[in-house]
Amino acid sequence: RSISERAMGPQDVDAILEEQESAGDDARSISERAIGPQDVDAVLEEQESGEDVVKGDERVCIVDCDEMVDGCGAMDEVDGLTHQSNDADEDARKAAEAASEKSSNSSENEDLEMAEQATDRIGVQFKGIGDSTNVDPFVSQTRGEDRTHSNVSNAFSRRDACNDTEQRTSYAAVHEEAFLAASNEIDRYLLSAVQYIEEWDRIVNTRIQGRIIECRRLKSNLCRYEHKVTVLQAKAGVVESFAASPTGRRPKAHQRLQRNELKLSGAREAYDSYSEGLFLLVEEITERGWMDFFPVLLKVSRFDVRHSSANASIMSRLSGVVDALDDIRERHELCASGRLDSLRNGRPEELFSGPKRVNHRVRRVVHDA
Repeated sequence: RSISERAMGPQDVDAILEEQESAGDDARSISERAIGPQDVDAVLEEQESGEDVVKGDERVCIVDCDEMVDGCGAMDEVDGLTHQSNDADEDARKAAEAASEKSSNSSENEDLEMAEQATDRIGVQFKGIGDSTNVDPFVSQTRGEDRTHSNVSNAFSRRDACNDTEQRTSYAAVHEEAFLAASNEIDRYLLSAVQYIEEWDRIVNTRIQGRIIECRRLKSNLCRYEHKVTVLQAKAGVVESFAASPTGRRPKAHQRLQRNELKLSGAREAYDSYSEGLFLLVEEITERGWMDFFPVLLKVSRFDVRHSSANASIMSRLSGVVDALDDIRERHELCASGRLDSLRNGRPEELFSGPKRVNHRVRRVVHDA
């Protein structure tokens, strides 16, 4: 029974035992049916010599057997240490895992075949474009062999490597790389230049607008004192009236006039000084603003130099695309200048470039009455 359990599992042995009890076969016939008569003899000899050791609920069996290979009598030496538990639940779990692994392997093989078929179609469509060797990298060299996880990973890694190589030499990939390089240079130079211009504009506008507002306030203050002094002078009268005063004191109107004249003088001086500063600032910004523009021109020039050199290096790879297009033109007998004249005036039968088709027409015979 232990021999049969190792080969088939306890549940299968129980089922066979029930069948054999009704037929009258012994346990040896069951074991021979499971693993073969020669293996049963070898295991029985080992059991008699005491190589099977029972420990608790586990049986440790050391078995050396020869297995028949390809039905031609060649024997391969197999040495193994097998640990088997007598618990029926554990055996059932192992059987379920084996079944699931078998199904997963079959599904993986199917996925691999589908992936290879898809990559073959892609390789046929894009064969020769951007690759001077015209070798289809997607055709598998190991069709019909047993695939494993390593085969799958190697196949897809080779396909990805070929895709990367073709993408780097394709027209779209070259322009995409040029765009990314230009974007990096823009972030490094042009954005800083734009930020400098925006900051300069903000500072200049704030400074000039503030000066203009303050200058208007000082101008309004100056006009107010000028008007006030004019009114006080009219009220004060003639200057000789001061000497005719019996007390010798100046009237209050004259005192107010003197105070406002002092204020008028201060307001005029403040306005002249501040307005002069405003005029100097505006002249400096308008007449010598090229000094502020110098950093912008320097950054833009550096961007042009770096971008032109990098773009020339990247665009030089388009020569491979041109060569591939020349091969396509020769292979399909295309015209480099296009076929506008053929589209305009050519006959459809001559213009058609697809596969030739045989048109089977059904002739109807009309019988006269």
